[in-house]
Amino acid sequence: MNESHLKREIGLFTALATVMGTTIGGGVFFKVASVVGVTHSASMTIAAWILGGLITICGGLTTAELAAAIPRTGGAIKYIEYTYGKLPGFLMGWALMLVYYPANMAALSIIFATQFINLFQLTTIWQIPIAIMCAGSLLLINFLGARVGGAFQSITLIFKLIPIVLIVGVGLFSNAHVNVSLFPITAGPHLNYWTAFSGGLLATMFAYDGWINIGNIAGEMKRPEKDLPRAIILGWS
Repeated sequence: MNESHLKREIGLFTALATVMGTTIGGGVFFKVASVVGVTHSASMTIAAWILGGLITICGGLTTAELAAAIPRTGGAIKYIEYTYGKLPGFLMGWALMLVYYPANMAALSIIFATQFINLFQLTTIWQIPIAIMCAGSLLLINFLGARVGGAFQSITLIFKLIPIVLIVGVGLFSNAHVNVSLFPITAGPHLNYWTAFSGGLLATMFAYDGWINIGNIAGEMKRPEKDLPRAIILGWS
């Protein structure tokens, strides 16, 4: 479909909610355990998250510049096509469509299903059906159009921010005493320093991922040349 046929219904707040909503997801809540499991160290876990954040900031600022210069639907596909040609852009789109997005959606659906059956004390036989229903429901919601999908994204963002605020609040006002120091940055016992650190850093990348996907809906934004970079920078921050 030509971009001129897309309805431009998405404003800055919805774009911002899309960036924040795709970044604040299963990775934020469940990848912390993976990072700790690789590093076996509180200091190295914190350092991995900080360095991962700095790397992501650089990527986010770069993408913001590209989004302002090429405000077209397709995001990374269009950026690569414009820079390297149609074939690399096509291969990028092929990889995203057949590998990245299906795998990412499957992983998040499984995370949702796992927590759902734990919450309601269901048997594991329900895990796959619930995951399929979760992915199918999101597909149907997006079929209803950009306005409905954007509104749903904005509402779910609020519900995801609530537990984060509660976790931070309880941690700040808790009477428990835990001694955690960033320095010296050490790996767990009997672990190679760089192997542990690189493994922990790689695990953080899944949680930080998501902000670049806002470029996919540039053709449905009211002012993509202005709102795209703002959404990426503000949403990640």
